[in-house]
Amino acid sequence: MTKRFEIAGRKTTEDWRNLLPSLGGEFQRKVWEEAYEDFFMQRLNTRYFQPIRAINKIKSHKGAGFSIVTLHFSMMEFLQAIREGIIFKFDASSAEIKQGYYRHSSPVFQAFLTENSPFSNWVTKPDAQSIYTDVRCALFHEARTRQPWNIRLSRHIEAQASVTPIDCGKKVIYRDKLNSAMKTYLKHYRTELLDHSNGTDLRSNFVRVFEHFCSS
Repeated sequence: MTKRFEIAGRKTTEDWRNLLPSLGGEFQRKVWEEAYEDFFMQRLNTRYFQPIRAINKIKSHKGAGFSIVTLHFSMMEFLQAIREGIIFKFDASSAEIKQGYYRHSSPVFQAFLTENSPFSNWVTKPDAQSIYTDVRCALFHEARTRQPWNIRLSRHIEAQASVTPIDCGKKVIYRDKLNSAMKTYLKHYRTELLDHSNGTDLRSNFVRVFEHFCSS
């Protein structure tokens, strides 16, 4: 018997398998809008955005920035992986890597920052390497950032409108600005995914990753 479990909010593996046949063959925009909103965005909302909002509501901001940026950086790797249609496997062999698996997070995380707007407007490849080692890895493994990087709130800055979420010159991550930047990326991704002519590869990659969710 096929195992049934939730993969996106209340949406289950069974719901995905019922939708899957309509995602193949000729492009149907309405069906793909359903896949994007009910599966992809539901997964992001329940596993990332809702927890981020809950943390933001805590009266004491002490430590909140570490948790919020950690969740955003985890989401970045997921978004790049679904964009490329690749699946993380810790002990992936060279043959499996050629088949669409990956075992190192660094190139995936850095690619998200340097290849996708709006983040690519602020982050160069050397910056992305520094963010990966001194912010992402430091947060994931040590619950801190390494010098010279810091996490701050942009509302403490006078010229808020000119503040970017990631200031590579000052080595600052403005955690309250990351959410809007991520929403901007997701609007771009949705447009690309639902592009009848040019979104074919993105849609194929999307299906591959969700099929993996249903089988593991």
